[in-house]
Amino acid sequence: MEAGQEGLSSYRYQLGHIVYALGLAHFHHLPAAPCVFKEAMQAAIRKMLRREVWGYWFEASQSDKRIDPDLEGRREQWHDPVVKENIMYSGHLHAMAGMYGVLFNDDRYEQDGGLTIRHSPLFVGEEMEFKYDFSSINDIIYWQMVENGWLGVACEPNCIFLVCNQFPMLGFRFHDIRKGTTIAEEAAAGYRQAWQDRDVLDRPGTMPMMLMVRQNVLVPGGPATDSHTGAIMHAWNREFVREHRRSQVYQALKTADDGTVSLRPLAMLPGTAESYEEVDDAAALDELAVQWSTPDFGTVLMWLSELGDEETLSAMLAHADKHMNPTWEKGGLYYPRNDRSYDDEGNLTFVEPLTGNVLAGYARLNVPDGLWQLYNHPWGEAHFRQPNLSECPFEVDVLQARYDDEQGILSLTLRPVKDTVEEAKLVIVNPGGGSCRILRNGEPLNPVVGERIELDLAIDGPIDLQLVRDGKA
Repeated sequence: MEAGQEGLSSYRYQLGHIVYALGLAHFHHLPAAPCVFKEAMQAAIRKMLRREVWGYWFEASQSDKRIDPDLEGRREQWHDPVVKENIMYSGHLHAMAGMYGVLFNDDRYEQDGGLTIRHSPLFVGEEMEFKYDFSSINDIIYWQMVENGWLGVACEPNCIFLVCNQFPMLGFRFHDIRKGTTIAEEAAAGYRQAWQDRDVLDRPGTMPMMLMVRQNVLVPGGPATDSHTGAIMHAWNREFVREHRRSQVYQALKTADDGTVSLRPLAMLPGTAESYEEVDDAAALDELAVQWSTPDFGTVLMWLSELGDEETLSAMLAHADKHMNPTWEKGGLYYPRNDRSYDDEGNLTFVEPLTGNVLAGYARLNVPDGLWQLYNHPWGEAHFRQPNLSECPFEVDVLQARYDDEQGILSLTLRPVKDTVEEAKLVIVNPGGGSCRILRNGEPLNPVVGERIELDLAIDGPIDLQLVRDGKA
């Protein structure tokens, strides 16, 4: 939506939330099918390193009186999007790489230079290379947090946004899991205390959107701030988020006669929960909506999915399916961008790319407490010693992939994305080797042995595959 990639639907936000959605789907729905998610997450991280994604920072690093009224002159610019500030980029890259390592027990982004950012101009300018890895980014963010008294790291210069600083909190925890550090607990305690000292995390009502550091001014938030911040903060500060769930978000919900739920114009609503109660005519609020521009619908979907309010979530998704043009492409569902705020009947139809491409899918794939479970109860070493579907072509949809350790059975359900796949090349990894049996729809295939089992199968409809480890069942 915004060519300079400064807005709330920018590439960095789409790519980050793509990785989180894929990670949650792998963890909760298809734990024995890493092949469905691993290369897709790598692709999103690879795109995150492209100049189209981070190049906005060179101009943004100058700052401006709009975000720092006391600024006397523009700051000296720098290209490196990680070295300082810009947590709205580095925080996502940090969390994305960490989640990948935790879910696949893979150290590719932990190697020296594993997250190197490059730009090689064709004609004008110097070649740039910023060499990082998961731990070096972790250290940069950690020390900025410490220097700022755990209030967080700036997004735009002088502006510490609460939501953007939730993602490095995830990254700290993932670093602890991978590296045996103890940063997440320190970060949670420091962050909580720093904001409680400002009377932010110990009272009901909405959270602020950001702190303007040099002016020591808190900029009010609203339902969009509460929902996006709360959806991620829930992973490490669950009790607080649940205690404050009846904040402005619920005040902003709008129920239609058919039971579907949409939103009143969040960005235009008054700034406190009490002010909602002073408005008697709900229609008067709707008249404030001149033009939607932010992904509020999507962030509320995320929030509802994490908190487990499945009734409201279903009603909002029903509104999306009725009024936001659900579209299938290459076997996947999305909601195309639509800049029009309302249709002729007054139904909310606005869809920006972050909601349409990512957040609606995130909400459908998440489960109650989904991020909280991944944060607090990640897979241990035993998970990575279990049989799994290691390779599967894109033309095959994986509907089930779970391993029952007690019975020694890997259960897979597959179907073609289109009508049929004449030859699907599958690879099942059987750690430790040993003899096992493969069943297709209950009928045995040839006995197999070894750690890597290759299958060439025709798939003309849904099929069930089972790998049964001999001696188990």
